[in-house]
Amino acid sequence: MKIHGKHIYILLGLVVVGSISAHSDSVQTVQNFGHTNKEIKQEEDQLFVIDSIKAVVYGQQRTDIITFSDEIRPSLDGSQQSLDDLVLSKLICQDAARFKMEPDDEAVNKHLEAVQRENNLSLDDLKSIFKQAGYTYEEGRAQFKSITAIGTMVDFRIRSRLIVPEREIQAYYLDHPEIEETAYQIEIAQVSCPSGMDHDRFMDKIRELVHKGESSLDVSWAEPFWIKKSDVAQNKEFLMTMDVGTIALGSQSAAGVELFRLKNKKEEHLRTLEERYNEIAEILKRPKYNELFEGYKKELFANAAIVYFK
Repeated sequence: MKIHGKHIYILLGLVVVGSISAHSDSVQTVQNFGHTNKEIKQEEDQLFVIDSIKAVVYGQQRTDIITFSDEIRPSLDGSQQSLDDLVLSKLICQDAARFKMEPDDEAVNKHLEAVQRENNLSLDDLKSIFKQAGYTYEEGRAQFKSITAIGTMVDFRIRSRLIVPEREIQAYYLDHPEIEETAYQIEIAQVSCPSGMDHDRFMDKIRELVHKGESSLDVSWAEPFWIKKSDVAQNKEFLMTMDVGTIALGSQSAAGVELFRLKNKKEEHLRTLEERYNEIAEILKRPKYNELFEGYKKELFANAAIVYFK
């Protein structure tokens, strides 16, 4: 339920203000239902807006307030959230409280400790990251608590119900065949021309060794990698005609030569159901996820009252 603040007579439109006065050190509170972040002047005191209420979320478990500073401050990951996003987050967290699925302080501590271990961060490093994002340490902890609660509820309310029947996966596979193009597993080695050796003589020696085969070459090969046929550069098309285990000369310079070895090759083929099973399951889950999430949102908003302030 949406209610706009100008239509109700309650004292939730209070704007927090600061006061600078030549005659008084007092701080005053001013009601302002119509505008936010507006400078307010009095004859003797100059008042300025520090923050204001943008929305109040009345849920089944508690009431949450969203302020102007909440709306303009990026989330911990740096993304900007709209007021609607913030309202939905509050509603999901309230739902988590209803099912007693909000993490307690001990769970938040364990989560943050795991983040520190995985990223080799000290507590001071973590506090510094929070500060750079515009949060105090306690505010950062509160954000982690909300993120965890939301993830838990999405798993409980939506992902646990995402079951794709086997017949749907098989039908999608048959209706959407996918060809895997030829791919080559390549190794590269850089061979330097020995100091004092004539370059032409060096190249003749390399060609002779390449002709004899890989067993005659004593070089350090880089980590092998796969490349698809469509990604092979025009000046490297010789890779497509090589046999597995053979070596070819690449670019040459005064410093040496580049060698290519074909370690393995996958011919073009129709991808099997086994290869694509998980991928297809995820594709079919997306519309179901969206449908369930929209239903969940409607349920949350139907059981809450939101008061918006302009």
